[in-house]
Amino acid sequence: MSKERPITLYTRKEVDHDYGHVRIQVMYGHADGTIRNWRTEWQDRDDCYYDQLRITCQQDNRSNAQSYGWKISYNQPYSVNLAVATKMQKTLSKINRAMEKLEREYGHPESFEDYVIRVSRALKADSFVFDFNNHNNGCLDVGQYSYEREVSYAKHRIREMIFENLAALENPLAKTEDNA
Repeated sequence: MSKERPITLYTRKEVDHDYGHVRIQVMYGHADGTIRNWRTEWQDRDDCYYDQLRITCQQDNRSNAQSYGWKISYNQPYSVNLAVATKMQKTLSKINRAMEKLEREYGHPESFEDYVIRVSRALKADSFVFDFNNHNNGCLDVGQYSYEREVSYAKHRIREMIFENLAALENPLAKTEDNA
């Protein structure tokens, strides 16, 4: 596998009206420490297509689940021709095969953070980035985020984001478990 363009999982949370989301976008980590959107011309890592590829979940204040609707999908790709669609399909199929293998080995993920860690393994991601201020402009400079290679910390931080959203949504589940 080519490691020319390191995969970074850019992680942020948001609450909008009655719904919360944790959104994780596949991005490119520059050697200088900045994070950028994956560009179409960079689709050279295993001939996969990472532009606009995201891992997401949803939350609300009525559900009995901490999160639901876990998925990995493309979010609003700008322009898709047959070549791009073929690469997208190949990428999702490759991730799906890896996820099926992990499920056979470990069972169904018990939480969104477990699901994310498995997707990160399927993607062979190099790191996680946690946005301090929920930027949404596709580029972050050093100091605007927390950079993490340690999977246990990433799992812990995603769990914190889930509970922060639940608290903001005033969901009773935010008080039922100590997430510290």
